[in-house]
Amino acid sequence: MAFPEVDRDLVEYLDEKLPELVTAENLFVGPLRPVSDIVPVDAVFVLSTGGAPPDRTFRPGRVEIQYPAVQIRVRSVRKQDGMKLLFKIYDALQSVRFDRYKDVRTETSDPTWIEISDDEYYHWSWDFELFTMEFMFQRETVKISSHILPMVSNGSE
Repeated sequence: MAFPEVDRDLVEYLDEKLPELVTAENLFVGPLRPVSDIVPVDAVFVLSTGGAPPDRTFRPGRVEIQYPAVQIRVRSVRKQDGMKLLFKIYDALQSVRFDRYKDVRTETSDPTWIEISDDEYYHWSWDFELFTMEFMFQRETVKISSHILPMVSNGSE
């Protein structure tokens, strides 16, 4: 089961935890957007990037451990402002538990400085992985009776 809404969940969480971020004003779901009348230069973009394949457990109820991931991009007029904002986001997210997510962690030790764009804006990125456990649907169990099969020799004995 994928988490197509993980980016929305994080935007909602960041909007609640960081007063300087406001959804649809300077905090957006999805990829980087160009500067416009509704998207300011100083802005944050949260994009779902899939994540690692799930780990399946064979406990009753079929629990699946999932690792949805997001990329958080920050664009800023000043280089230091973008980096400082990413560290505030890191502090708000690292090892936090909220909603169905049991943990959030970064996939790198520091944010990545991407570029100075042609319009001289600074671009930063940091990838985060979330941890969650989901109960899968119950399948009908079919019991197969065990049979002792004759051992086949390869002739070397």
